[in-house]
Amino acid sequence: MTQIDPDIKKLQDEIYRSKVLRARRMSIAEKISAGEQLFHDGIEMMRASIRTDHPEYSEEQVDREIDRRFRIAKKISDGNIYRDAGVIDE
Repeated sequence: MTQIDPDIKKLQDEIYRSKVLRARRMSIAEKISAGEQLFHDGIEMMRASIRTDHPEYSEEQVDREIDRRFRIAKKISDGNIYRDAGVIDE
């Protein structure tokens, strides 16, 4: 396992703490809005990935591929393929 530089670890911890504190100060409406923005950002990242993999795709084809991926995710979710394993002792 690679060791993390202590200065970098300290910076990571400070950034994480800052994000947690900022999230705790957000109202419910702000959290919902942030969630919606994260969803839209994720769609745009997916769209960019599809365009990189398939530069020949039209916008309609990109949209169909996004729909296809969501249908796959729904089948996985509905099929209970992934289940809670409970607590795993280390």
